[in-house]
Amino acid sequence: MSLETPKYELLEKDAKFEIRRYAQYITASVTLNELEFEQASNQGFRLIADYIFGNNTKRNEIAMTAPVIQKQIPQPQSEKIAMTAPVNFTKTDANSYQISFVMPSEYTLETLPEPNNIKVVLGTVPPATLAVIMFSGMTNEKRVAEKTSELKAWIVAKELTTSGEPSLARYSPPYVPRMLRKNEISIELVDYS
Repeated sequence: MSLETPKYELLEKDAKFEIRRYAQYITASVTLNELEFEQASNQGFRLIADYIFGNNTKRNEIAMTAPVIQKQIPQPQSEKIAMTAPVNFTKTDANSYQISFVMPSEYTLETLPEPNNIKVVLGTVPPATLAVIMFSGMTNEKRVAEKTSELKAWIVAKELTTSGEPSLARYSPPYVPRMLRKNEISIELVDYS
């Protein structure tokens, strides 16, 4: 069974790299704070799956699509303030992540049922041109960092300009053997012609 994916036009292909122009699409997303990579992935998936399996105002099931998208959200830079008294704190290496499901193209924001869980937010992703690296296998934090570095090096070599943070797209269900799983890292390009 083939799942619906966002529509795009292929602009350039170079081995495992592509440049694509995506049409607008709708997502259901959750933002999770102070979690590790895998925790965010698992918890985010469950929250959005709950929405599409009927935890919405119409109690409708919504067809599963691909990919599931995970993006790290940069932490805001804090302003330095002079210290006036000793303060104890605990450092955390946890991050904030946005996990998103692409909604089927038959829906608009007006026709999608509202989520019952306030953590699930519906939104529109505007048209964009993306540089993409495709890979199979695991999507743990180390492997995603390696593939992101490869994509960034390719972008630099092509003298392209980027905008925003990289996104991880997972296309395969969990029952697909690891080495057969389809994954991508993408970064938005600016002024690509």
